[in-house]
Amino acid sequence: MSYQAAILTVSDSCAAGTRTDTSGPAIRAMLENAGFAVQAMQTVPDEEGQISAAIVHACDILQADLVVTTGGHRALSVRRDAGGDACRARPRDPRHPRRHVGRGTEVDAAAIDEMRKKPVDTILCTGGMSVDPDDNTPGAIARSGARIVTYGAPVLPGAMFLLGYYEDGQPVMGLPGCVMYAKATIFDLILPRVAAGLQVTKQEIAALDSYLKWELELGELLGAFDGPILWVSHELGGSGTPFRILRIIPDAGHAILLLQPEGAAEGSPVLRAECEAAGTYAAGQTLPVSFREEKLLFF
Repeated sequence: MSYQAAILTVSDSCAAGTRTDTSGPAIRAMLENAGFAVQAMQTVPDEEGQISAAIVHACDILQADLVVTTGGHRALSVRRDAGGDACRARPRDPRHPRRHVGRGTEVDAAAIDEMRKKPVDTILCTGGMSVDPDDNTPGAIARSGARIVTYGAPVLPGAMFLLGYYEDGQPVMGLPGCVMYAKATIFDLILPRVAAGLQVTKQEIAALDSYLKWELELGELLGAFDGPILWVSHELGGSGTPFRILRIIPDAGHAILLLQPEGAAEGSPVLRAECEAAGTYAAGQTLPVSFREEKLLFF
């Protein structure tokens, strides 16, 4: 199934017929080459009311999956000028509710409150995470009652990431636009911990600049293992299952341990665990590890 697209050229001269629109046809060729079916092309004057009406028509009447605008010099925000109706998305799967909103922190906060009433574990807010006047998402998350852990992270791509928690422990994240196109972002670092039920702190996020050194080294190291990598909520020591330490990746005051069950065959799953000090352990050492299976994530 191909996605439907609509193209809107904003130009006083093109709308008046005194100039030929070359941008619209060029965009159409690009979209069709990418597999889109262009169902409509329209030219309107550079007037906010007409631009907004055209976008609403493309979204609500034509049911376009994508609307591309070109031209115009007026400051246009779809959320501000066309309103929430122009940003409304058709639900693709009722099991994964979505809500596209706009027009200020009050509306966005109300949408978050509505989403919290649904049977979801985590709330993800995408878009509007920068510092432009109409980027309402950070303020809306705070307005919805979340305790903000951090707005900002020392990670690129993903510097405008936000993490918060509600009183009942439900996490909420504000995701910058990079999560849609970058192969790996701050979201990939935080999501495993959140999904495992761990409360991520501001100190942990502040330390991610050094944590990325772990990730780079791990990326090279894990290529040597055929089995899956496990991230698990665990306790080291005690009377748990014996694991053998394969590798220790140190950092300031912390370390990542890569372990396999004692006697495991080559290619068996590798457990990735964190400890407070690298000097406490040594490669080849056997270490008892206790964990709950329901907290286990596969990578």
